[in-house]
Amino acid sequence: MRSLIRSLMMHRFRSFMSVIGVMIGVASLVTMLSIGEGTKRETLAQINRLGIQNIFVKGESLSLLDQRKITENLPGLVQSASLVSLSGNRVKTSPSLQAILKLELMQGRFLCELDSVHKHQVCVLGAAVARSLGPKGTPGQSLRIRDQEMTIVGVLAEREYSQNGNALPIRNHDQTIYLPLHSEPATEMILQMKEPALVATAPPLIGRILQERKDLELIVPQELLNQARKSQRMFHLVLGLIAATSLLVGGIGIANVMMASVYERRSEIGIRRAVGATKRDILRQFLIESLLLTAGGTVVGLALGLLFSVLVSFVTEWTPVITVWSIVLSIGMAFIMGLSAGVYPAFQASNVDPMEALRV
Repeated sequence: MRSLIRSLMMHRFRSFMSVIGVMIGVASLVTMLSIGEGTKRETLAQINRLGIQNIFVKGESLSLLDQRKITENLPGLVQSASLVSLSGNRVKTSPSLQAILKLELMQGRFLCELDSVHKHQVCVLGAAVARSLGPKGTPGQSLRIRDQEMTIVGVLAEREYSQNGNALPIRNHDQTIYLPLHSEPATEMILQMKEPALVATAPPLIGRILQERKDLELIVPQELLNQARKSQRMFHLVLGLIAATSLLVGGIGIANVMMASVYERRSEIGIRRAVGATKRDILRQFLIESLLLTAGGTVVGLALGLLFSVLVSFVTEWTPVITVWSIVLSIGMAFIMGLSAGVYPAFQASNVDPMEALRV
């Protein structure tokens, strides 16, 4: 092994240049897979926050009749919540919203049926709204909204939201003020189905139930989840192909170095064969040299990939996630490439005629 390392160190610059491609390939693969994994987890978290058993129905004005038609005629419906979006991040909603979206409370309580029936002047604050109000943003305090004096009855627990903004229709509950919804038309309904299998069949039924409505927009998180998973698989495939191209370039560099090494060391090969080394010994020697070059490039590439992933999280708002499988994949691809790059030069070295080599 020492003689192998010594032979590589004799041409340090050439050896270094040969592994640059491996370094770049491994570093880019680790970095891109970490960014892709971070994006995937962020997207899936957003979709799961919507609830894969939920269906969002949006329209300009869903009348009380429309709401009753859906709740009475949609099979498999467990519960529903109606909402009216107002200006200033205010939302009127029914009490069932808390159970459907699993909204946790930090203080106080959520809205209840009595608030809607008796038209109580109460509200529930999102965590960010309560924080901005300071001591006045706690249950029992009064909050003036326009010309109405509202009593704060609860504060929602803070939720995590993407720093990159939400491409999905997710309401930021931290910045929302919830008010009781009375018997009035809604702009949105959230329907919770009994099981995910019923979610796929519900949209056509909703269309038939409200067949006179042409302005409805149905958002099905389960379908978004399936689409996101397909997109992520394609994204990972593209990233893998890009990184594999870099590794291929690195493999070509290693193959060139090994071929030059075989040509320059023909005398050494001849002497080794003359003193008893077999073709298998020569083959093994040059394969190990190829793998040593690959290992050096892989180690440095992994370090650079981890460093780049950390820099990305600091410089941008992306949150890369480094996984074990991405590191194992990078190492595996690099060594397969290194082994492939060394096979032909090693085969050529093992077939060198010792008599011809010693004449050189």
